[in-house]
Amino acid sequence: QGPGDLTIDGTFDWISGTQTGPGDTIITAAGSATFSPNGFDLNLRGGRDLVNHGAIEAVSGSLVLFQSAVPQTIENDGTFELSGSFNLVSQCCYNVPAFDPDVVFFHNTGTLTKTSDVAVQSIGIPFDNDGTVTVEAGRLTFSGGDQSSTSGTFDATADGTSVEFGFSGYTLTS
Repeated sequence: QGPGDLTIDGTFDWISGTQTGPGDTIITAAGSATFSPNGFDLNLRGGRDLVNHGAIEAVSGSLVLFQSAVPQTIENDGTFELSGSFNLVSQCCYNVPAFDPDVVFFHNTGTLTKTSDVAVQSIGIPFDNDGTVTVEAGRLTFSGGDQSSTSGTFDATADGTSVEFGFSGYTLTS
């Protein structure tokens, strides 16, 4: 809790709790993280961003980004794997009036892969894809729209896989 960056150069197993305060949680290119809160929520609040240059495996539970007075982001230029029943969601509001929060969003310039056998998995926050999204099993639904436009690749070519855009404000460009 509090301002400043948290830099992960090794292995980080996040199994519970809240990270609060302005700054970044940074997974370096040499680092890795596993999000496995056993069905509970992990929380980012108060301007805490998640920056991934390495590898994240999201196994179970949820990562909740609280809308606040500053934009909150997940910046991924590494690999982010959805290997289990994991959800990405936002919640209003942390220390701001309900009518005035900045948005939260996921910006992908790396690789997001859904490998879980969960039939339908959803990313419930705005998602800008300027990298690669690969669905290896089931369906991946983007239900939060995007922030600007998306120029990356969405690959759901394996049998029985699909990508679904469940929000009318999604702009795909080539």
